[in-house]
Amino acid sequence: VVLGGQHAELVAIADVPVLTVLTAGADYRRVVLALDEDDIGGRHAAERDLAVALAGIAAAGARGRAVVIAPSDVAREIAAQVGEDTEAIVDGRSRREAVAAFAREDDLVLVPARSGGSPLHRDALALASLPVGCTVAVPARAHSATALVTGTPTLVGSRAG
Repeated sequence: VVLGGQHAELVAIADVPVLTVLTAGADYRRVVLALDEDDIGGRHAAERDLAVALAGIAAAGARGRAVVIAPSDVAREIAAQVGEDTEAIVDGRSRREAVAAFAREDDLVLVPARSGGSPLHRDALALASLPVGCTVAVPARAHSATALVTGTPTLVGSRAG
């Protein structure tokens, strides 16, 4: 379903996980899983695990190229979970700064959602606004958010297990 800058109550009522994409309209050559300290801690573990799983699936569709950016050595551990050929980048800067320095236009950047609120948190929106024009995706668990409000086209897709 393609929703052009509208409320997406669909995400709130979905009974399967959904992937919300702020799209730059490019073919993806690389999938970048961008994590911050909050994603690494236990509080958002379910959202991080969903993003890790989807990074592996998306990388298979992007010729297998995947990268994990994280502020600590946990990047290597998570990269191994994404796939055996996944590159790990340890970058202590904020997620926004690290992605701004690293991302390319043909990247699909995955950012874990934040439970209990809109999955399109400030970092996701900021990354979607980078001059590089990368595509930003936020996987969200079913019933995890009340609504999405964006100023850009949003693609919401899901696949039942």
